[in-house]
Amino acid sequence: MMPTEIIGHMGLPVGMIGTGDEDEEGHIVMRVAEQMNFNAMFFLSGIEDWKRKFELGGLPDTPNIFDCSLIPADRVSLYREGMSAFDAEDYVKCIHVLVPQVENSLRELLKLLGVSETKTDDEGAFELKNMNDVLHESRVREALDEKLWSFLKVLYTDKRGLNLRNLVAHGIARVEAFNQINAGLVVQSIVLLSAIRPEALQIPEDEAPEGGPENLK
Repeated sequence: MMPTEIIGHMGLPVGMIGTGDEDEEGHIVMRVAEQMNFNAMFFLSGIEDWKRKFELGGLPDTPNIFDCSLIPADRVSLYREGMSAFDAEDYVKCIHVLVPQVENSLRELLKLLGVSETKTDDEGAFELKNMNDVLHESRVREALDEKLWSFLKVLYTDKRGLNLRNLVAHGIARVEAFNQINAGLVVQSIVLLSAIRPEALQIPEDEAPEGGPENLK
């Protein structure tokens, strides 16, 4: 019923969630964040069941997990390193290695959608779009399932959520943030992204890349 301040690592407010009537999106972010932490336990349990059922030595042995349009061949070894670190319970390495790879994979999504990977800075020079830029591209939001888009935004870039990408990238994540739950959520995001196939993306016909949908394959 009352506005809620989001307190950052220095004890200062970094965001605000208004009342339910005034800030529906903020309350959705808060609920998604709470649900993600709860569901992560089931995902972690499922990983262990998956390994036993298919007799996998580790997560990188999962069939076809890296056979994805969003994971370039020259990045596969980095994904393997990060997932192997998760298996070894080295969550610091896991998160530090995999979060930048997810950011790169989202830029690969821009390529599939025919959207520029770059933006201009204040001085007119070009630079690559960061994860927050990508997730707020209208075509990306339209192409992804709404639940997946919300999951990625709350996990990685929303100050009202976990905001993991920004906390890690700017060196302000606390030591306790590098835990099994957060590492599991990062792995879960990769599993979800690896399931994306170009032909399954929802692209409005009037915004499709020149040459038709076949250019996405």
